[in-house]
Amino acid sequence: MRRVIAITIASLTLAIAAPVWPANPSPLTAPAATLVDLRSLGELRTAFNSDRGKTRIILLVSPT
Repeated sequence: MRRVIAITIASLTLAIAAPVWPANPSPLTAPAATLVDLRSLGELRTAFNSDRGKTRIILLVSPT
């Protein structure tokens, strides 16, 4: 019985949300990010601090 209720609720939710959901959402228009190869902690600190107020992603790759 719970399964029938859950399926009914999910179906109603999709039926209500489908007409509102955009068919072709526009692609993200964010500028392309660049990957920077840093050789020292000082270079990382300088690059990190220079981008104050922006979203920052740090990718650490280990050879092992």
